[in-house]
Amino acid sequence: MPDCMPATVHIGGKLRKAKLDELRALLPPTGDLDEAIKEGKPFYGEDGDAAWGHFPELEEFCRKHNLTYRRTSDAKYEYDGEVVLWQPGMKKPISNAATQNGHVYTTVESLRAALDNGDTLRDVVDDLERFTRPIPAFEVVKAKGKKK
Repeated sequence: MPDCMPATVHIGGKLRKAKLDELRALLPPTGDLDEAIKEGKPFYGEDGDAAWGHFPELEEFCRKHNLTYRRTSDAKYEYDGEVVLWQPGMKKPISNAATQNGHVYTTVESLRAALDNGDTLRDVVDDLERFTRPIPAFEVVKAKGKKK
């Protein structure tokens, strides 16, 4: 049986109208997709008891349909909090440690590895900032690339 912990997700990008019901079935219990669409914002949802703090089926759906997503999972017991990001063009999601509030951070060990790799402070900051960039608005389109 999985440990359950709070998790949130932001989703943005363009999705065909025919796929909306499939997406709705995967969304966490708290969040309003219709409001996000109406207001031209990314979808935001949360689940206080997500298995392992993940949304595996939802994240797979997003990757399959080229929807950008950022998931945050709270720390619990021996598990650290994390932020996971995927956007079109990435081969796989990237992740980083995060606080309970979803703020990314790094460790001395990671900083030493970056220095050994020849990275600068600017490189480290740029790498962490990828996780804080805005998620695009969620849009519904009739057919591939055409607005609703």
